[in-house]
Amino acid sequence: MSVYGLQIYDLGDAIVNVAGIIEQDPSGEQWNWHAASNPTFTLASGATPVQVDISDTDADPTGFADDSEDQVTTSSFTLGGTTYPAGTMLMDEYEITLTDGTNTYQMVAVGYREYLDPYTFTDQVIGFAFEGPAPPEGVTLSLVGGSVQDYASMVPCFTPGTLIDTALGPRPVETLRAGDRLRTPKGGTPRLLWVGRVHIGAARLADEPKLRPIRIRAGALAPGVPAQDLVVSPQHRILVRSLIAERIAGQREVLVAAKHLTGLPGIAQEPASDGVSYIHLLCARHVILTANGAATESLYPGREALRALSWMSRQAVKTQLDQIAPGAVGLRPARPWFDGKKGRLLAARHRKHARALQ
Repeated sequence: MSVYGLQIYDLGDAIVNVAGIIEQDPSGEQWNWHAASNPTFTLASGATPVQVDISDTDADPTGFADDSEDQVTTSSFTLGGTTYPAGTMLMDEYEITLTDGTNTYQMVAVGYREYLDPYTFTDQVIGFAFEGPAPPEGVTLSLVGGSVQDYASMVPCFTPGTLIDTALGPRPVETLRAGDRLRTPKGGTPRLLWVGRVHIGAARLADEPKLRPIRIRAGALAPGVPAQDLVVSPQHRILVRSLIAERIAGQREVLVAAKHLTGLPGIAQEPASDGVSYIHLLCARHVILTANGAATESLYPGREALRALSWMSRQAVKTQLDQIAPGAVGLRPARPWFDGKKGRLLAARHRKHARALQ
């Protein structure tokens, strides 16, 4: 569990030229819808954020939201005249980049989730915050085109039902918790620092098919590997162990994004579905894990991966990493990884010569 503080502004602290644009839709797409109106944002004079402490409890194995439904407040707080009790579930709905023409600022829309019953909920944007410095009061900012980001979390992640090798044997990924000991193919037992979650709905998958997961059929990597179908995010890297990899890179073991292996027998992107849930596993260092009997990776906490996580998840990850003793954390990948060009070349050569990947 990690605890971190957020500075959240009331919606009334924003002056906008399109009424309600911050809270209109939790996806943030309204900023694009109103692009012709050149939407602007100004932090009002005297705007004062509310300090809210968040506990990333990671306590609910079935909950999924904009990276985690386990981001709850440790005490009550009041925003916009409404008092929210301790245990309120907050999430970052979307992020946009604003500019005054010279400087840029990252604004995050903060959402509140309310359950109407165990299966029905509503999401509502109740405030905003800034990642990094807040802009000066009274300065009019405009949207940087193409900067709207709602958190599809395009980082390496697994899907529910995937069996991860742990020190206690294989366990479904959705049951894992911070502190659990995983098991690497070489017998190491790294401690799990953090578990993140995100759910992408059917409408989003239909609009952005690139977010659909990749299915690796049983036996597609090698005889009996994986032992059962493995479904991962497109960016999730798979360990490839072969002479072909060695000829290309000078090393026999490399990591290749699942999306670059599509086209090989038994590896393809899933068709449109009712939605998909993704789960991230972070250790103190980048490690090789075994998932459904196949060698793959944990979350690599590099710059691009952290940018793809939501703001609150970035705070949780950084808090966990900062608690590690100096020198214990390194950003060196567990194995060299291939970019798209090399990954596709590797896949093509494996297909041509009908060689196993693991």
